[in-house]
Amino acid sequence: MAHLFIRKTILIRKDQASIFKILYDFHQWPKWSPWLIADPKANIQIEADGKSYRWFLFDQILLSENWRFKTNPFFIKAAVYNPPFLRNPEGKYIGYPYRNSVQGKKLLGFSDHFPVYVLIGKKSVKE
Repeated sequence: MAHLFIRKTILIRKDQASIFKILYDFHQWPKWSPWLIADPKANIQIEADGKSYRWFLFDQILLSENWRFKTNPFFIKAAVYNPPFLRNPEGKYIGYPYRNSVQGKKLLGFSDHFPVYVLIGKKSVKE
């Protein structure tokens, strides 16, 4: 089996302090982060001090190119399923996914992320 290895490098002609000043400030990330450059409309929330952020990242659902042109069945939408019972009701992580935890012999919570789903429609064909 063939292995694929890709490496991309860039030489930055700056001192270490200048580099870390940019890396430590999340306000600067959209200028250099490959993920944010690839998805400039990414929904991120950066704290005013620039020291922390939340990235409202959507899990991926991949559909083939053919779904763009299908008329029956057809793609309606993809979304995140996050009803109240899946969200942490209190504490530091209120609103985040209610994570798995073990208490004695009980397994509490659900997951570390919300599930995603796709709605597919089918047009009724009348003869």
